[in-house]
Amino acid sequence: MAERLDLAVIESRWWDKSNDSVRGLFEMLAGVLLDNPFGFHYEMFSNAASLREIIPRVAAEKDIHNLYIGAHGDDKHIHGAGSNRVSRAILWNSLKKVGPRQLYGLFIGSCKFGGVNAEDLARNSRLTWVAGYDEYVGWVQSSVMDLYFWNAYFSSNVVSERNREDRAAGMLHLLACLYMRVPSMFDELGFQVTIEFKQAYITISKEFWLDDDNRDVLDYARSWIEENPGAWP
Repeated sequence: MAERLDLAVIESRWWDKSNDSVRGLFEMLAGVLLDNPFGFHYEMFSNAASLREIIPRVAAEKDIHNLYIGAHGDDKHIHGAGSNRVSRAILWNSLKKVGPRQLYGLFIGSCKFGGVNAEDLARNSRLTWVAGYDEYVGWVQSSVMDLYFWNAYFSSNVVSERNREDRAAGMLHLLACLYMRVPSMFDELGFQVTIEFKQAYITISKEFWLDDDNRDVLDYARSWIEENPGAWP
């Protein structure tokens, strides 16, 4: 069993006068999956400079290939502490310093930012997938869904894939199963994931699953779930 999850959780301060944290959610996840509540990398950022320093440093760790950024946000910025803002350009440039074998996936746990910028961030980096929300979402609802996603991810075979194409194909299957089980994550919160798949970029969103051309993916996921109740692909 691994000593820690293949994940770095990077979080900003949420409130001015008090603060909550997603750290407890990931401690619960690591406790369940690894019997070690401290089995993941965690730190906080306050502004663009600190996030710019953190990303390439944690990506250089040999057992970290996935990154979660938790913060308030809007369509143009991730919010740091107080009035500090991190622009899309700053995040682009930070990710460009990361090699394709260092980071595989990025989940932005912020309102709006991860949705409207997911495809651009995927295209301008060497990540296999970028996930986020395309709506303004409540802290509790989105945090619960963040936890649900990461539990599915670390319970699946995707996390162990080292080949880029296999990782992308596995993520597509995982997202189909996720949509079958919690469609509200896509429908109400605007969850979406951009994947580099077969040398093209596709965005998996509510609209993707409503397209008749993609029904075969859902049909396969439905039959897989029926044959493997309670499991993830």
